[in-house]
Amino acid sequence: MTTFLFWNINKKPLASQIINIVGAYDVDVVILVESQLAKTGRFLREINTKLRPGYALLPNRNCEKIEIYTRFATNRFQAREESDRYTIEKINFPVAEGVLLAALHFPSKVNWSETSQMFEAVDYAERIRAVEKQENISRTVVVGDFNMNP
Repeated sequence: MTTFLFWNINKKPLASQIINIVGAYDVDVVILVESQLAKTGRFLREINTKLRPGYALLPNRNCEKIEIYTRFATNRFQAREESDRYTIEKINFPVAEGVLLAALHFPSKVNWSETSQMFEAVDYAERIRAVEKQENISRTVVVGDFNMNP
């Protein structure tokens, strides 16, 4: 089973804590928002030293708000749709059905009204459905910081 970890780390230096969680739960894909960890490369070096070699950071395309680290080959990930606040990635597995990973970081209520967030959530759900239809995949993992009450 593929294991995911999502965390809005709020620009805090939580590399050691994240590495401990990744090791304890055998995490395959780490999704971070509000992270500064990719800038120095230190987190990637530490995770590969303290756990096991093989983790990589997905190349940053158009979605600068989200960092995705994985121990899968990065060529298994194919960006299907992106903006500066979300990415929808198709993950291809050699012996199993592919899956979509939809990760997002909505602005907080300080910057958006509740109505704006609601409309954006509906739009985001429609985008996910469109990619599911395009890729003929119904297995989708949605993670994110919606900055909303349920």
